[in-house]
Amino acid sequence: MSRLSWPLAILLAAATAAHGESVPLPVATNVVTVAVLDSARDQGAWRLGTVRYRFPQPVLYGAKQADGGEDEFAFDCATGTYAYARRTLTLAGVVVDERSFPEKTWASSRAAASPAGSVPALALERFCALKDVPRP
Repeated sequence: MSRLSWPLAILLAAATAAHGESVPLPVATNVVTVAVLDSARDQGAWRLGTVRYRFPQPVLYGAKQADGGEDEFAFDCATGTYAYARRTLTLAGVVVDERSFPEKTWASSRAAASPAGSVPALALERFCALKDVPRP
């Protein structure tokens, strides 16, 4: 394991322990990405689910720097498409950007979950496979 991988492995273990229903999404080297399965809930025809991620160093998102964050996706399991329901960016644990997208925009902003190994595609696969998901 490289020098950067050890801290991220510890972080992944902590994230998994804090959220007993979390699964790592193997996307990119040195990026910790977990699907928080116990965040799943159904809202209308959509299934919502949260994905948390951490980067080993800050990354630029437009004019903002972030070393982690959380995306809440709205999945249409029947069509295999998704939309963003919420996006939060953090830097050293401080929220630097938080955006919520209203349900009425999900259908018009949906995208195909591709390529197959992308975070949305892996998250859609995991969240849509869940049974007995609560409704709000």
